[in-house]
Amino acid sequence: MSWFKKYSFLLFFLIAAVNMASSAPKKNTARDLFKSYPQRFQEIHSAALTDALAADFSSAISQFTKTEKNKTDVFGILQSEASEVSVKAAAPYIEKIKSLIKDYEALQANLQIQKEVSSDYNITDLTEKLKKISSVRNQVYEAGISVSKIDSSVYIRHLSASINGVPEAEYSGICGVMDCQFDYILKSALNPLEKKALDCARNIKHNFSSENIFTQFDNEKVTDAVSKLNVHIEQCKRLNSLSSLIKKSETEYEKQMNMTEQLLSDVNLLSEIIQKIKASLNLTVKKPEDIKLSLRTRNDAYSDTLVKNAEALFTYGKTVSSIKSSQNLITLKNLNGKTEFISELTDSISSACSEIERISTSGSINLWIETARYYAEAASLITSEDEGITAVLNSYINETEETKYAGKCKTECANALQSFTTDIQILSDGIKKLNAGYGYRTNFISEQRSIEESIKKISGLQEKIHTISKTAEKKYLTAKIAENSVTVLFDKAYELYKKNDFIEAFNQYQKADALYNSLEAELKNDGDLRNDLYQKLTKLKQDIINGEKPLFVIQQRKYKTDARRAYDSGNFENAFYILSQAEEKRRLWSKMMDYELESDMELERLKDFVNTAIAIKEGREISRYDSKAPEILQNLADAQMNFKKGEILFKEGKKNEAVPYLETAEEKIQLVKNFYPRNKEAGLLRLKIDQLTDKESFDATFPEKIERLKAEIKSSDISSQQAYSDLLDMYELNPAYPGLKKIITEAEYTLGYRQRPANNSQIKKASELSLQAQKALNEAGRDEILLEHARSLANQALAVNSDDNTAIKVLDEIARRRGEKPAVILSAADEDLYQKALKDYRDGNLADAKIKLNRLLENKNNSLSAKIIRLKENIERKLNG
Repeated sequence: MSWFKKYSFLLFFLIAAVNMASSAPKKNTARDLFKSYPQRFQEIHSAALTDALAADFSSAISQFTKTEKNKTDVFGILQSEASEVSVKAAAPYIEKIKSLIKDYEALQANLQIQKEVSSDYNITDLTEKLKKISSVRNQVYEAGISVSKIDSSVYIRHLSASINGVPEAEYSGICGVMDCQFDYILKSALNPLEKKALDCARNIKHNFSSENIFTQFDNEKVTDAVSKLNVHIEQCKRLNSLSSLIKKSETEYEKQMNMTEQLLSDVNLLSEIIQKIKASLNLTVKKPEDIKLSLRTRNDAYSDTLVKNAEALFTYGKTVSSIKSSQNLITLKNLNGKTEFISELTDSISSACSEIERISTSGSINLWIETARYYAEAASLITSEDEGITAVLNSYINETEETKYAGKCKTECANALQSFTTDIQILSDGIKKLNAGYGYRTNFISEQRSIEESIKKISGLQEKIHTISKTAEKKYLTAKIAENSVTVLFDKAYELYKKNDFIEAFNQYQKADALYNSLEAELKNDGDLRNDLYQKLTKLKQDIINGEKPLFVIQQRKYKTDARRAYDSGNFENAFYILSQAEEKRRLWSKMMDYELESDMELERLKDFVNTAIAIKEGREISRYDSKAPEILQNLADAQMNFKKGEILFKEGKKNEAVPYLETAEEKIQLVKNFYPRNKEAGLLRLKIDQLTDKESFDATFPEKIERLKAEIKSSDISSQQAYSDLLDMYELNPAYPGLKKIITEAEYTLGYRQRPANNSQIKKASELSLQAQKALNEAGRDEILLEHARSLANQALAVNSDDNTAIKVLDEIARRRGEKPAVILSAADEDLYQKALKDYRDGNLADAKIKLNRLLENKNNSLSAKIIRLKENIERKLNG
């Protein structure tokens, strides 16, 4: 760094001071900067600025408070012309600023800086000094701002300018003097740091010279120099950043340092590239013994290394070229007034880039030539092998096996095509790799053409493989279409299974299974595909069963409980519907498990009660599904209308006029009873007519009629149901009649319409039986004989007392244990044999069906299959018929 650059800031101060001290007026004197201001203002400010630029800051600051004969200090300028309000408002700020000036003057003893600052200058001490200056300076500045806001009078404007300076002159005003000293101290501290930075830059330049860069390059020294240079730059930035203490924004100096920091990352990158180029040039790689295997497994260290290093060398050349032409480097090289260490650094980087680019290009060419020769040899070997594979696959077309596995043949052809495609890709990749060295291809053009010829030969072999594959493709397609059709249904079933809708999932499974069996001939075109599909279906069935198992017993118990509640509340149709659901669930479960379920005595008892109740209730109401319902309902409406008219007339004493209406009502009632003898509305209406026409006789015979109906209830013929219906009509007419409700309840017990509650003796007996059943269950484990004994005892208990909870729990636990018995699922081979036997049976080939059935029954597990048992029974029935 030159003396001028090093001391330019101090020199500026000295020259400015000399110029301003001249007595002869000059165009650019300090006083000229203030010529538009009052005389006294000019005198004070020009003197202060001259002292400040001469680094005499104590004298400079004293100019503002100095008073002379008949001359005021800076705070009194124009004060006499100001209003009392303005003067009074400014007074506190003036006193504060004077106090701050005294503080500033007191700092000067500790702020003396030598003309040449030593290299070990205490940065912390410097920072503290600048903080002290800035603290006073910033308070002065804020006071000046506050003064400027008092009003817009001339006095206030000049007072504000005296404090914070005028736009025409940098470092003017009280605040400007302090800023000038701040900048002076800061610049003095930067010089020794820049000297250290210059030493580091020269160290880098030495290692980056063309004589040393690939021979005596010392990476550690360069790294150390970069590291230190970063520290020095950071220190310079840190010092320069102290400008923020007086609220200065980023300076041009800081921008240069930031750009230089970015350039140092390029130095590190160049050092790394130099090391890598040296490694690439000294590389030794062993050529593999099996070139084909190395290329096909994509594990070929030889060619990968050659190409990697060839491309790397090329990339290194490109990278250094981009560094050499980077905007950052060019900007710094062309920058005027930059520090000396930046100049040294930019020159060394430019020359290093040129040498690295030359060496990397030469090394890259040699590696590309070696790579081309390697791929040409590999192409010859691969082509010979692929020709042999094509000859073998060509023989597959003439094979005539009984069972043709089209998929296997197709797969082998596909594998060959894929292998050939891979070979083509490998050689094409070789061409692409060589194309990456297009700038040097004149050195290996013959090898590249040899590789391209091999690619054409292998492409021709692929066409032959396509011809071989067509026959297998047709058969496989037939099987695949069939498989897809089944899979569509399978997927629906599987989605339902995932949603835990096991029943609907099984229904969809059955559809898939049925379609599978109907497409058996198509599926046999590919045995592997057919077997896989069967295994999927079998597993799904087992998964559905496993999902449904824990729910089956719970659902059966819920059906029974809900049916009993519906029955007890008189909702017999709903009870019947619930029991039908239970039966349907048992039927479906039997089909799932493929074995017959044992009879459920509890369920059968409930069905008997419900069926009896429905039979008794039948005829009491007009069914909306009856085709004659509209006509019957009209007759009933007419009967009610005529009764009401006759009732009105009868009660008015017009009996003769009432009789025709009542007779018509009787006729309409009979028309209804012709179809519904026990109809509730018709029976009640007839009783009302009898009561209306002869109430005395009706009331007298009412008890006799009840007794007669009680006797008829005990008969087993159809009259018992009519008697029960008549009792209900009489209760509807007179629900308060003593004992009638009890008579009806007894009738319901007699008819089996309602189960008579157990008495204490029956409850005790049922409890004894259920406890025996519980004990037997505890000892049974999975033993079928003991489980059946426990089941029998529990059913006996429920027959005595249907509300015995212990018996109910025993039955549910037995059902759960028996439900854990595995489902009967045929193997793929046995399922195939079963389908063949079923086809023989349907076609009338009973003898062949019998033979196949016997083969199936050799497997003990198959003898439990419900569908095999049914087929056996059907075959034997036809053979014996």
